[in-house]
Amino acid sequence: MGPRGRVRRGDHAVVDGRSAVHRQGRPARAVPGHERRPAHRHRPRRPAGRARGVRRDAHDRDRRPDDPHRVRRARRRGRAGRRLHREADLPAPGLDGRLRHVPQGARAVPGRPAARLRPPGAGPAAAGRVPEQLRLRRRLARHRPAGRLRRGQPQVRRARTDPAPDARQGDGMSGPERSGREGMNRLRVLLFGANGFVGGQARTTLAADPRIASVTCPPRSRHDLVAGDLESLTGLVREVRPDVVVNCTGRLTGTGHDLVESNTLVTARLIEAVAAAAPGARLVRLGSASEYGIVAPGASVAEDHPCEPVSEYGTTHLAATRLLELASRDGRVDGVTLRVFNPIGAGLHADNLLGRAARLIHDALVHGEDEVTLGPLAAYRDFVDVRDVAAAVLAAVTAPEPGAGVVNVASGRAVTAREAVHRLAEAAGYPGAILERGTGPARSTGVDWIRADVGRARAVLGWAPTFELPESVKAVWTGLDATVGR
Repeated sequence: MGPRGRVRRGDHAVVDGRSAVHRQGRPARAVPGHERRPAHRHRPRRPAGRARGVRRDAHDRDRRPDDPHRVRRARRRGRAGRRLHREADLPAPGLDGRLRHVPQGARAVPGRPAARLRPPGAGPAAAGRVPEQLRLRRRLARHRPAGRLRRGQPQVRRARTDPAPDARQGDGMSGPERSGREGMNRLRVLLFGANGFVGGQARTTLAADPRIASVTCPPRSRHDLVAGDLESLTGLVREVRPDVVVNCTGRLTGTGHDLVESNTLVTARLIEAVAAAAPGARLVRLGSASEYGIVAPGASVAEDHPCEPVSEYGTTHLAATRLLELASRDGRVDGVTLRVFNPIGAGLHADNLLGRAARLIHDALVHGEDEVTLGPLAAYRDFVDVRDVAAAVLAAVTAPEPGAGVVNVASGRAVTAREAVHRLAEAAGYPGAILERGTGPARSTGVDWIRADVGRARAVLGWAPTFELPESVKAVWTGLDATVGR
């Protein structure tokens, strides 16, 4: 310490009775006596009996310093009102909460019915019964009670397989949509034309699907769609209570009056009967590619293509399609028209080109003739297998919401009729000549090209053709062979 109270670097000094050496660094300035630091005071050590972290009030009030059962200070986690003891904050692998481990021993536990975690700062447990086994106190994290089961939840509540008639009316949903929402319901189908070419295959396909509960096919003795009246048809629909009605009937040839009765008036009666006896049920009918009329060569015709039929047959089908579209727009029925192009397969009728060619080739083989005469075969046609048509019917029946009133059903490939007939002759093993004379059928006169765009069927029904032309043509011949007993 210098004469003026300065401490020189490296000198010894006495501060408050203690020896000190000034550290190397900045030079110290003069410190007046009244501003000097107070003397350092040592804090007294804790009593030997007091554990670190023990609250003084709890320690002094309830437990002796040497008592092994002392309450620990709560850890500061979250809000003060929800603090938990350190023992209750231990992680519990495999569980969704935290556990507090209370060892077995002579220590008393609370005598309350349900053991709960004590608030922070609480004293020791009151006297009570001694536990007989290990106790675990559990705190669930983010636990919520199980909610009520939702209606339509799969494999939880089984819906009624035969709902009452009053419960099926006025719900604003179609049959397939209602069944999809109720979960376990299967569809009841009312099928007309089950003995026909397409209807027979559709009946087999529908009956084999597990989503279909029943397929009712009334014979003509029960009800004739052409000759029967509307009252009888309405009674039949009310008796069957179908989810879906499928009409596979129709007429290919005849007068204009016959075609109107079979194709147009039948559809009108079905709309009235379904709207009255099964409101909201789906009505699926088979239309025809003849509704489009003449199509530009090389083009694929879509459902929104302008329809200008060139025959009475196409006109009557287009009128039926329009009637079903109007009824669907008004909500009376859930209508779907499948515009089938040129179906072929086993059981094909002689009114169709390949059906007629198969009959002629068969007769020529039986009688040993070396030529067969048909009409012009230069036109391009889109042939589709009848099994694919039946699959399209099933898709239209089971689709929850088709979202389209008209859907093309075809292969999407155009070949000449000549190529199809020659493939049929090869499948039959016929070596003779095939002559082309005369004229073709009136329903396709002037239509030299037709090919469908099947994009909508893929999009709204999830359907696509699977059979190739050679398979379908072979099925035409083998089906005819079984029919004639060869």
